[in-house]
Amino acid sequence: MKKIILSIITSLTCILSSPFITQASPLVYSTERIAGQDRVETALKISQKGWDSAQTVILCEYSDYPDSIASTPFAVSLDAPILLTAGNSIDPRVFQELQRLKPQKVILLGGIACLQPSIEKELDNSALKWERIGGIDRYETSVLLAKHLSSDSLILANGDNFPDALSAATFAGIKQIPIVLTSTTLPDSVIQYYQEASPKHLIVIGGEVVVPSTELTRNKFTVETRLGGQDRYETNAKVVTYMKGTYESNDLFLASGITFPDAVAGTVLASKVKAPLLLTEKEDIPPSVYSLMREHMQVEPPSESPSDSSDNPSKKGKVNATGSLNLRDTPSPTGKTLVTIPNGTTIDLTEQQGQWYKTTYQSKTGWISADYITVISTPSTPSDDSDTKTTDNNSSNQSLKGEITASGGLNLRDTPSPTGATLATIPKGTTLDLTDHQGQWYKTTYQSKDRLDLCLIM
Repeated sequence: MKKIILSIITSLTCILSSPFITQASPLVYSTERIAGQDRVETALKISQKGWDSAQTVILCEYSDYPDSIASTPFAVSLDAPILLTAGNSIDPRVFQELQRLKPQKVILLGGIACLQPSIEKELDNSALKWERIGGIDRYETSVLLAKHLSSDSLILANGDNFPDALSAATFAGIKQIPIVLTSTTLPDSVIQYYQEASPKHLIVIGGEVVVPSTELTRNKFTVETRLGGQDRYETNAKVVTYMKGTYESNDLFLASGITFPDAVAGTVLASKVKAPLLLTEKEDIPPSVYSLMREHMQVEPPSESPSDSSDNPSKKGKVNATGSLNLRDTPSPTGKTLVTIPNGTTIDLTEQQGQWYKTTYQSKTGWISADYITVISTPSTPSDDSDTKTTDNNSSNQSLKGEITASGGLNLRDTPSPTGATLATIPKGTTLDLTDHQGQWYKTTYQSKDRLDLCLIM
């Protein structure tokens, strides 16, 4: 299946660059950006994307990453969006969103040092019920949140910086596993909770530097799994790889690994649609993350060829879904539902983006999932399509040229798979002949090693 990347980016413009660019085949994805002018607005955009209404809303101070990250599985259990505001008063835009969502309760996350009593008064004046979940510090707050969940597993992550806990948040949300925060020394509140909860499965996020084994052993913490890399991106990749079996969406959420607010609000939405959340730098996708993106997508991204143009005849398709099929405003399972199309309806498919078809039904134009469409007629196409041309090029030994643009170089693997053995690392800036094309992989020769390049190129 072709996949769509759903991007949650910082309010700054973030250019997504592939680590490998060919002269004839640029990297193209169908993307959707959810972003605002600041962290408060981005959280609002995420809320508006994922929720038409909500019985509960979680309100966090916009610079308080520990409490908000630890709240993800709790928020998912309530199907509650996370909104951000200043600590001394509720942002007027947040009040507008509360009016739209019409929650029965607002949960204030953190102590009065994070969200001051003035916030409580504003909610009282607006006749909004509220409760507060907050401990004496970030570690105790995470324990209080953990107590709201019932699980035989526990995720332990360092709470002194955000990336490791953030990487675990979506996994925790999907699997409903509490996240408890620690420092390099285990806080008393965390030790007491572990002794009381006695989890069967303890998953530690991060390496020895941030969660030392000596400290865990000293306090009789039995670790089943540790997921940690050399940096935040490798750790993120290891967590996402570990949680592969939990995915139920073809979307990818891509968020900043430099700043936390946008990604924090996005963890609940990613958990809601059961999609992985990957972290990236501002102008370059780290190789470990890029590899996972392409592995998750599995096939080529949507073509921007003229065959998708509205000038060409459209396909006809028949809805093959139990009950009916949602027509959405964007090519994403989180898109707003415009209307439902009954099973058995025949419709025109005017455009395709990845695994989505564009169509019009009852004067509403939107997108439907290709998973539930049976194509019953297609326009005629010339016999010399792009696939045939590619084969002809390969058979006549015509090769493309490519240049490595990945930071730190790119691995050359012995098989067309991210799990293939690394034969060599090709430095950034190297120009190569691409002699064969297998799905998302190109074959090349470097230092007399004739194998398939790690990079997954379209």
